[in-house]
Amino acid sequence: MHTQNKLITYNETIDFLLTLKGNKDYYLEFHEKKQKIFIFNKNNKKQYEIRLPLPFPSLKDYENLDNYIADVDEIPPAYYIVLIQAGNSSIGYFEEGEVIYHKVIRKYMVRKKQGKAQITYLNKKGKSRAGSRIRLAETVEFFKEINDKLDEWERLGEAKKILYSCPAKLWGMLFNSKILPPFDKKDERLIKIPMDVKVPNFEELMRVNEFALCGEVVSFE
Repeated sequence: MHTQNKLITYNETIDFLLTLKGNKDYYLEFHEKKQKIFIFNKNNKKQYEIRLPLPFPSLKDYENLDNYIADVDEIPPAYYIVLIQAGNSSIGYFEEGEVIYHKVIRKYMVRKKQGKAQITYLNKKGKSRAGSRIRLAETVEFFKEINDKLDEWERLGEAKKILYSCPAKLWGMLFNSKILPPFDKKDERLIKIPMDVKVPNFEELMRVNEFALCGEVVSFE
């Protein structure tokens, strides 16, 4: 089967969903975990698959398209983007799709020769020398500074989504920091960003934001 992928803007996604509203030539399936809608034709064949923009409401609270579209804001709601890799983080708070606050945080967490985060090295070697102690101190400060900045902005009440990209081990460390994140690990607003993220910096934050605001339509022929 031949497929064709196309990225569409936030508002084009709304328009696409509106064309399906009340259209009896198709029936829909909601896949809440992937934030996707599958569209089947009268012959029971999949015609389209659409990944929704990440700031869109979660599909899990809806059973039909009419009710869902009624709750989709024409202007993107407020959200956070949190990008974390070993020693590099870029975080931002966005309103109407535009960055309001942002911060790039860098710390010396990686051994230059091995290219491994210090916490990983210690788990394997169990030793700590002068350089290791510096990296450990930097690691502690890294997560503390991330959480401190997220809390400083005081916008969690307005944010409808918290979009993040972070390895599982580092994500766990974020919640074991001396300063805790201003959101819970099981916060329903958390969405893992479904894309490969490069080393976090301001440019990467903007690239991820552009992706987050897009939907993606897959056409099946």
